[in-house]
Amino acid sequence: MTCGGLPSSTAPAPMPTVAAPLEDENLLTEILVRLARLPSALPRASLVCKRWRLLVSDRRFVRRFRAHHLRSPPPLIGFFEEVTREPSPDSPSSLFFTPILDPPNRVPVSRFSLSFRNGDGRTILGCRDGLVLLVDAGGAEIEVLVWDPITGDQHRFVVPPAIDERQVIEILNGAVLRTAGILDDRPFRFHVVLAGIDRPNKRLFACVYSSEAGKWGDPIWVSVDSESDVRTTVSMRVSSTLVGNSLYWSLNGDTAAILQFDLGTQRLAVIPLPLDKCSDGSRSFRAMPVDGGGLGILELLDFNIQLWKREIDRDGVVSWVLGKTIELDQLLSLDKRGMSPMMLGYCEVNNVVFLRTVFSIFLVQLESLKFNKPPIQASYFLVHPFTSVYTADMGIGGGPDEAKLLCNAMHKVTVL
Repeated sequence: MTCGGLPSSTAPAPMPTVAAPLEDENLLTEILVRLARLPSALPRASLVCKRWRLLVSDRRFVRRFRAHHLRSPPPLIGFFEEVTREPSPDSPSSLFFTPILDPPNRVPVSRFSLSFRNGDGRTILGCRDGLVLLVDAGGAEIEVLVWDPITGDQHRFVVPPAIDERQVIEILNGAVLRTAGILDDRPFRFHVVLAGIDRPNKRLFACVYSSEAGKWGDPIWVSVDSESDVRTTVSMRVSSTLVGNSLYWSLNGDTAAILQFDLGTQRLAVIPLPLDKCSDGSRSFRAMPVDGGGLGILELLDFNIQLWKREIDRDGVVSWVLGKTIELDQLLSLDKRGMSPMMLGYCEVNNVVFLRTVFSIFLVQLESLKFNKPPIQASYFLVHPFTSVYTADMGIGGGPDEAKLLCNAMHKVTVL
């Protein structure tokens, strides 16, 4: 009580300050780390304000974003194809990138271009984990190139003498796998596996290079015994498929087969397939993963796709079971009186097959059977699908490519 007996009018105690949801740093981080994996997601978020820009460019946030999105397959952002414009030493042969995403996620073509002299003998063998593998057999030594299109980094090294005897040995295919540099700031590390044939000795081989060790291992060989299998060879320029811990390549020959290389045991094996002989086996079937991590086969036969699964019983007996058959004329509204589709490529992580018809390219997701027809010209070349998740590198260089990226709400990017 105060003088006069009147009650005092004390002010109520202040309520604790509660930050607005987007002012809470931890909550904002949890929200942004769950943004879509598409190329424009973080760059667009960085344009909201300086605070958001600083957050999404922080290395700790970038690592969290990468780790969160490694739980699911990266988006398919386009494909590479090798095109020789003219058969002249002075005319460049180029490795062209074709983006397939719509704006603002479309990557400018010039960002992933790589040109080289036609006489160099450089061939693309495949893409995986945001890396591109090429082999150059045009010089005195056969050179391997591993290229990161996002950062521009290139690693070059020569093949060992054991598989550089060009009179008898042919390097026909290969694969690249990233082994580090995704969740940390170290330079990326990788393995390269080359595959080919020693015809005089009737055997196939695989040979592994480790960037961490900086050297090649010894070649691994598998004999090709039967007379019909002597004509078996590894399909050129047809990308490998990674299923579990093994790489697979299609084989050309009198019978359908695939070459398996187990990355763990370093064993090489030829696996026969239950398919009829096709006139061009390299474009007729691919190895593919199936539910549970098993091995499957994708076969394109006229206007049908047949999906096979390998099963092994308790006694170790292997059998192939025909599962789903996809009628492409019904799915894609194709006229069966015309030319049947051609398989241009296959993306293992998204289970998407690239098909060429007379005038168009279709991408078909083999589980959902959803398809799209990107607005691009039909290709006559085999394609190498490129998948990647982007994060923002906040420096904007101001060059023409960067201007295009910024118009697409993108900054310079770093591959995961």
